[in-house]
Amino acid sequence: MFIAPLRAIYSAKFYTEYIKKSGWAAAGFAVWLFVITALLLAPAGWRVFSPRVDNFIDKIAQYMPAITVESGKITVNNDNPLTIAPPELKGHKIYFNTAQKDPVYPTQMEQAQIIMQITADRLYISDSAKNRFQYLEVPDDKIKLSIDAQAIRQNKPLMQKYAVWTLIIAVILSQLIRMPFMILLGFIVAAVFNGITAAGLSAGRLLKAACYMQAPVTVLYLLNFVSPLKVPGMVFIYLLALGAYSFFFMRRHIADENAAKDSVNDTARKA
Repeated sequence: MFIAPLRAIYSAKFYTEYIKKSGWAAAGFAVWLFVITALLLAPAGWRVFSPRVDNFIDKIAQYMPAITVESGKITVNNDNPLTIAPPELKGHKIYFNTAQKDPVYPTQMEQAQIIMQITADRLYISDSAKNRFQYLEVPDDKIKLSIDAQAIRQNKPLMQKYAVWTLIIAVILSQLIRMPFMILLGFIVAAVFNGITAAGLSAGRLLKAACYMQAPVTVLYLLNFVSPLKVPGMVFIYLLALGAYSFFFMRRHIADENAAKDSVNDTARKA
């Protein structure tokens, strides 16, 4: 079982053997593959996310004004209006006006191209592209903090560590969605090739084959994950891989079945 994922990458014989095993063996394979994927995603995620988070924190420190929150009141720039418009926001702005207590409306933010606005006691977020608007209200007497660019730079290593590991854990947990979806996709592709090649495999064996084909699919996923150049439309690459593996192992299955029949016939003739 420990080297099964490796065999599933290069051996068509592996599939003809393992689809005859119980469904629990296929389920165990999928769980073991998830564990291996998680172990590989930890260092890979650190390599991928660490420089991005580092750059993101630097950008925040570059533009972050001194912010104080006390007794339910936000204070920025001595309550004088302040607009931040980094080039990365492509014309959109972050607007501080902590002297304002009146509510802010989506149309106001959209017209002024403001994606985030901070008033005396609220933080407004607007995403006109997705038609989203929400706000967070500062609880009275429950939050007391002071933050500025210097504090961010001083705590950068700790912030980076927590942020990167949060992203890594999120990616690992996302495999609980990705893998079942890819197993379903593998089952569909295998069913199509089962009909094309007339392999005569049952639905149960096709489902087990879909579980085992997650090994090469996961290799493709990890390669794309660590690559600086992401391949667009990876689902089509997965489909091609699933189709190729289905074709080759079904051809091997048909050849083995024919060889077994020929052996039986030869034995019968000699008898």
